[in-house]
Amino acid sequence: MSHAICDAIFGALGAGDIGTHFPPGEPRWRNASSLHFLKEARAVANERGWQIANVDSTVILAAPKLTPYRAAMQQSLAAALGLPPDAVSVKAKTPEGLPFGGDIAMAQAVVLLRRQRDAI
Repeated sequence: MSHAICDAIFGALGAGDIGTHFPPGEPRWRNASSLHFLKEARAVANERGWQIANVDSTVILAAPKLTPYRAAMQQSLAAALGLPPDAVSVKAKTPEGLPFGGDIAMAQAVVLLRRQRDAI
């Protein structure tokens, strides 16, 4: 989910994608925390005069069920993004009815950016 949120931030900025900023072949990113990537994406947005207002994210998977983990995920994502938890939505859907069956995990995210007041 963190990677999808990073891609949404970079996409909204017109700044490429997560692979542009954190190339998978670079040893320094091996085993790096996804929350670290979120903090870095937030910093890029801030450097460009933008502030993350809210995040809406969805994970699509059959198992495990995310309900027991949803609140903790929301808290961790919010902390990494410097947002209150109620500005971060974490939803889970099953792949029921999708053509690729139940053996898949996907994440989607949308972010709302707003100009920082001092950047206007």
